[in-house]
Formats: sequence, C-alpha cells, structure tokens
Amino acid sequence: MTTTKAGLTLSIPFVVALIIHVVAIFVIFHAGAIYRDDLTSLLPKILAIYSIHFAVVLGGVFGRRDSKRAKQVPAEVFWIALTLILIWNLLLVWRSVSFTLAAFQIGEDTISDYVSYLTTVSSSSAFLIVGALAYFFSK
Repeated sequence: MTTTKAGLTLSIPFVVALIIHVVAIFVIFHAGAIYRDDLTSLLPKILAIYSIHFAVVLGGVFGRRDSKRAKQVPAEVFWIALTLILIWNLLLVWRSVSFTLAAFQIGEDTISDYVSYLTTVSSSSAFLIVGALAYFFSK
C-alpha cells in the first residue's frame, strides 16, 4: 500500500468519529436533554479536539505534489497506525454514545462530566496518534 492510500484510509476513522460526535450532540439537543447554550459550547469543543488532527491530515493531503513517487508502506506499520487511531477515536466516541444514552434515561451523566472526559482523554491520549499522523501525512 502506498503512503497516499494508507493516509487516506487512516483519515476515515477521524471523519466517522467526528460525524458520530456531532450527530450524538444534535440527538441530545433535539431530545431536550441539553439547551442551546450547551449545544453552542459542546460543538466547538468537539471541533477543537479534532481540529489539529484534521489540519495535519489535510495538510498532508494537499501538500502532496507527486503521487507517482509515493512510497510503499510496510503492512505492519499501517495496521499498527490504524489500530492506534481506532483506539483513540473509540476512547472518545464511546463517551458521546454514553452521554446520548443518558439523555434517554439509560444511565446518568452530566455535561460537565462529559466535557471534562473529552478534554482530559483527548489530550492525554494524543500520543497514540501523533506519530502515525506525522509518519503518514508529512512530506
């Protein structure tokens, strides 16, 4: 697999996870479990968490000049990177799913706990993915 194809494949979990987060927040909002002020604070929080990672991915995609000279990536490197990216995204996505379920009285949760978790876990677990992003999306 080339670095270009691997990089594009590795970006899919980020896009899917971001969509899940945003949909979860809108479901909670439309269920009446959070108010407009909560919505306007949660969406930027989610976008901020993913912004740096998407900036690296997009910079790598748009910065490629000659795709004919793309290097081959060892399969084990790709699978390790994909596994780490999936773990990082799942650490965050499960919390949004849990928060959504709590909005329908399936469990208990608060906005402050949710935001605290997202902030703490996203930053403290970033080591899982920064190396993979640098490897696959740098020139």
